[in-house]
Amino acid sequence: MKKQIFRYLSGIVPAIAMFTSVNAQDDSNSQEPLAAAKLQYEMPAQRVSDGETNVSEATTRALNNFNKVFKNTGNANWYALKHGMLVKFEDGGIKTKVFYNSKGKLVATLRTYGGDKLPKEIRKQVGQAYYGYKIFVVNELEVADKTAYLVSIADEENVKTIRITAEEMDIYEEFKKIQ
Repeated sequence: MKKQIFRYLSGIVPAIAMFTSVNAQDDSNSQEPLAAAKLQYEMPAQRVSDGETNVSEATTRALNNFNKVFKNTGNANWYALKHGMLVKFEDGGIKTKVFYNSKGKLVATLRTYGGDKLPKEIRKQVGQAYYGYKIFVVNELEVADKTAYLVSIADEENVKTIRITAEEMDIYEEFKKIQ
């Protein structure tokens, strides 16, 4: 059962990470609802609200779960997807996307943040295995109480993305920098 969950995590982490953008500049005019829509089989996403949740369109169960799990989140934006809902917000420099299925059940949480917010034990594990590399972005995916990380690191010549689960760490992608 554990192996099946980790196979699922290994498949969904890259899929979600592939459609998650990381921008150094303000992306207030970006088309992130479209990126979320690509995740849901190319169906166009429709913005449900801007800042305040429209209770009539968001399922009561998803709204209750969100308010219970993510307290004090005042800037949440809700999006309707083909098979559920997406809630996006930023808190303390951590961009978070929360996915609910069509019945309002929490499916996955994706957090994107800088290396300074990576849990200390994971940061130490990466630092020991990849000495001399700097962590510049982390995608943390939580599904069914299991957590996986895609940690992007770089040195002077290479850029790597490391996939970390509770049981293993491996290289997901690796590139040479063009000089």
